[in-house]
Amino acid sequence: MDTCKSCNAWGNHHLTLEDGKQIHLCDDCYNAWFCERLGLDYGLYKHPASISVLGKRFMVRMEIFVSGVAYFAYRGKGKRLESICFVGSFLMSGAEAMKELRSKVAFRTYRPTMEEGMLNDMGSVGIVENDQNSDKLDFLIDGKRYSEEQFLDLLRIHSGSNLVYLLEQRVPNPDSQWVTLAEHLPKGIAGDEEDLWDDPDWDDENL
Repeated sequence: MDTCKSCNAWGNHHLTLEDGKQIHLCDDCYNAWFCERLGLDYGLYKHPASISVLGKRFMVRMEIFVSGVAYFAYRGKGKRLESICFVGSFLMSGAEAMKELRSKVAFRTYRPTMEEGMLNDMGSVGIVENDQNSDKLDFLIDGKRYSEEQFLDLLRIHSGSNLVYLLEQRVPNPDSQWVTLAEHLPKGIAGDEEDLWDDPDWDDENL
């Protein structure tokens, strides 16, 4: 097991730097490293370890991506893991993101996705790999797994309807390993957000 270069945690991010040297970082230290590379303040995205929504406790995880900051609310374990994601801009603080994440969790969980054997008008379906056959998929609905055949049977009930969808990332598996080449990652953020950071009239009061 590789140890994080910056702390004693498990280093699941295996990063090859431009000089060819490979380092191992944990999730938090990788996010901090990527923020520094992008010229961002990692502390801006500080968030609580968990949130409570409608009486349910969700763990929270954050990931820095090229296009923004993803916050995951998740609960359950293994096959029953529920996951909801909110992606904020680099200018949005972790505190602001938690308000948006709570609202999204509340909207998505105030009623079950399926009732009386039928899908509701709105809901959330997780797409996960089948444990026994990596060529097959399982579908996670309200904490229960359905096979491809079972999910198709559910859709047949709704023949004549439109299935309107929005794809979002699920929280990464805690056992995931990430192999990254630093040369493929940007230095600094591009577009309007970069202009804001460089603007001398832009300060913390604007955030």
